Amino acid sequence: MPYKSKEKRNENSRKYREANKEKVAEKQRKYQEDNREKLAEAKKQYREANREKIAETNRKYHEANREKIKQYRENNKKKIAETNRQYQQTPMRKRSNRIFGWKRQGIKLPEEYGENWDIFYEEEYLSTTNCEVCGVELTEDKRSTSTTKCLDHNHITGLFRNVLCHACNTKRG
Repeated sequence: MPYKSKEKRNENSRKYREANKEKVAEKQRKYQEDNREKLAEAKKQYREANREKIAETNRKYHEANREKIKQYRENNKKKIAETNRQYQQTPMRKRSNRIFGWKRQGIKLPEEYGENWDIFYEEEYLSTTNCEVCGVELTEDKRSTSTTKCLDHNHITGLFRNVLCHACNTKRG
């Protein structure tokens, strides 16, 4: 039978969650796992709709806790350095670094992508495994080799043309 009092319902709900912490946590974890994309999209929409509010909240927090933050950085230099070192190796860091470089070079995406660099990176750049001119298998090396994957673009307009090997990219100009 439903509770007539909202307070009584909330109290019983709180008691249930306290008595069944592991069960509730497992259910929440499963929900988040099953609805990862839906939750990520909702989070993204919230951030976009509340950009100024979030920035203001962050600014106020940093102003109020400046000394606390400074002290944490001083006390945890090794931990922070290790976290940064680990992040440098992640695919997310590599993706963001590559996209930043393309933007810095003034590369413009084809119309079908609009300004959605993430989709372009996934669908166009990562999915291309062979040079679109000579057909050689593309590699992603730290140092540039003749088979290194490159984003070819028109240097005057900045428009993307193809994903090529380094050798074909330098020939096209």
